[in-house]
Amino acid sequence: DALVSRIDIDTLVSRIEIDRLVSRIEIDRLVSRIDIDQLVSRIAIDALVSRIEIDRLVSRIDIDALVSRIDIDALVARIDLDRAIGEVDVGAIVDRIDIDAVVQRVDVEAIVEETDLGPIIAASTSGFASETLDSARTGAVGVDTIVTRVVDRLMRRRDEAPLGPPLLITPPEADDEEPAPAAEEPPDR
Repeated sequence: DALVSRIDIDTLVSRIEIDRLVSRIEIDRLVSRIDIDQLVSRIAIDALVSRIEIDRLVSRIDIDALVSRIDIDALVARIDLDRAIGEVDVGAIVDRIDIDAVVQRVDVEAIVEETDLGPIIAASTSGFASETLDSARTGAVGVDTIVTRVVDRLMRRRDEAPLGPPLLITPPEADDEEPAPAAEEPPDR
């Protein structure tokens, strides 16, 4: 103890060339002698983690800077949408929808107000009116034909009556052909 008390440690250490000493140490050989599994097994992970103040650690992270470094396009390109959609149970989603609640939310009066029913009614009734008028005309032609036959029999006319007015029964004329002769007028009866 007397000898150690007489040694000036600061002077002794100042005389050691640290760089030269460290350069003589074979780091790879030294590290290879460390049993990492044994070293880690000696660490009480739960005790170590419990000493970390998570809120304080997270508060030091600049989230905006972190997120700005993410390449969203590259991230989305890695997503297999077909697989993701294939895993969606559409039936389960539909089963969860309350159809009555959806229907109750529909504002039928607003839909009717925004729907211009006039043209719809006009289109449907004009079509109906046209069909009715065509049907009436067809019926009138049929009745006219029957009346003509009855009159012809009563008057004892035997000549065949024309099919219609000459301009309606004559086929259209071609530009380079001679005009077709007009149908003869029926004899006066």
